Amino acid sequence: MTKKFRLSMIGLGLLVLLMAGCGGAGKANGVEEDFPTKPIELIVPFAAGGPTDMTARILATSANKYLPNNKEVVVVNKVGASGTIGTTEVVNAKPDGYTLVQVTGTSLGVQPLLGRADYTRDDLKPIIQIASLPSVLVVNADAPWDTFEEWEAWVKENPGEFTYGTPGVGSFGNINFEDLSGKMGVETQHIPFEGNSEAVTSLLGGHIKGAVLQDIDAKSHVESGDMKALAVIGSYAPDWLDGIPLVKEKGYDVTTDLFIGVMAPKDLPDEIQSILHDAFKKTLEDPEVIESFKTLNTEPYLADPEQFKTNMEDASKVLEEILKEE
Repeated sequence: MTKKFRLSMIGLGLLVLLMAGCGGAGKANGVEEDFPTKPIELIVPFAAGGPTDMTARILATSANKYLPNNKEVVVVNKVGASGTIGTTEVVNAKPDGYTLVQVTGTSLGVQPLLGRADYTRDDLKPIIQIASLPSVLVVNADAPWDTFEEWEAWVKENPGEFTYGTPGVGSFGNINFEDLSGKMGVETQHIPFEGNSEAVTSLLGGHIKGAVLQDIDAKSHVESGDMKALAVIGSYAPDWLDGIPLVKEKGYDVTTDLFIGVMAPKDLPDEIQSILHDAFKKTLEDPEVIESFKTLNTEPYLADPEQFKTNMEDASKVLEEILKEE
């Protein structure tokens, strides 16, 4: 073997070792370098038009301005089973940061407690909380009740006759309203739908007597005069509901709000979690995004991964107590 040939072989060996040490092209310690290098899919496990969908689309519209490489976030609706179908898909997705889910108190709080989900909070990794929304009890404009007190007296005198719609069995509105009905000592009839928009259509069509909606779903219909808001079921009343009482003010302690946030498969690397959180935080602090939230009559409610986790745990404790009483 010649000296020249030996040197060439040594050089080739060093090149092979160098490439092997990189762990594969574009990755370091199993994490893709320069993440993201392609669009990110944000799964919304509820129908288009509801609060989960609308807040996700506002986030997605501007996130590319703050994500590295200006990559887009694409919203995909995967509806069914009160949010569990779309959420389960993300639980089982590759933890590379390209498949995320917009979770709610329904899909991540209620359904696992009811045993209707094959996952728990621990199967997902929090990225950021983006909203906290109270519920509103609404009825048609021509309903015979103009105040909570009038409705309260009627449902007590007519057990089982008040039908109300929500986005589904075990949805946040369903759980909260059943809690309210129990504390009031009245019987009501739940009519489940696949989303808030379907419940709205049914109420406006006169097929049900009321609905429990998130405030951003109810706003346009109340302001147009098509519906009347009778009470807020949550911890606070938005400004546009000035004069509408909290049920707590009427003696019924039902104050849990619906949380909405973004999560990823549980094994997502911390480095990618940080990239996504920082980009989404900047997005939700963007004045144009805040204005877009105001069109829904709400504003971003930001919580970092640790605080978001705590908020979810606190909400789950309340929901668990409610379910025990049912």
